[in-house]
Amino acid sequence: MNKTRFDTAVDALWGISERLDDIKSAYGPEQREWIKELEAAVEAQEALLAFPVPGWPVGDGTHEHADRGVGPAIDIKAPEGEFVLAAHAGAVEVGVDSACGKWVFIKGERFATKYCHLSTILANTGDLVLPLERIGRVGQTGEALGPHLHFILWDNGVRVAPERYSYS
Repeated sequence: MNKTRFDTAVDALWGISERLDDIKSAYGPEQREWIKELEAAVEAQEALLAFPVPGWPVGDGTHEHADRGVGPAIDIKAPEGEFVLAAHAGAVEVGVDSACGKWVFIKGERFATKYCHLSTILANTGDLVLPLERIGRVGQTGEALGPHLHFILWDNGVRVAPERYSYS
C-alpha cells in the first residue's frame, strides 16, 4: 500500500514521543532538567489550543449546532478574508465539498480540527503546521449563508464541543 503525503506527515508528527525517549536515553543525569523542560514543552504544544480566528471570541457571533446530526461544532462569525490560524500542531489535509466548501483538516497527536467555508486555503495536503500558523482565510464557500468559520474539534478521536475548551 502506498502512503500518501498526508499519511507520511502524520507518522512523522506522531514520532515526537518516541524521539523524546531516544533523547532521554542518549543523555546522562546532568541533562535531566533540560529533558524535563523539553518534555513539558512538547506536552504543552500538544495540549494547548489556539483560537482559530483571533479577535472573534466564542459567544460573539458564534453558536454550537449539531452539524446535521454528526456532532457539535461552532460557527465563528468574522469578516471575509480574515486569517484562519491552526489551533494546534499537526499534519494537514485540504479539500472541497458541497457542504463545507473549501476546508482544511489538521490531525495532531491528541487533537484533530476541521476548518470549513474558507475563501482561500493557505496550506497544502501533507504540510506540518504549528499552532497559530496561517492555514486559510474566512469565507462563505459551500453551504454558508455568510462569511464565517465552521470549526470542528476532535479530542483523542472523539468529536467534542469546541466551546468547552480553553484557548490561548
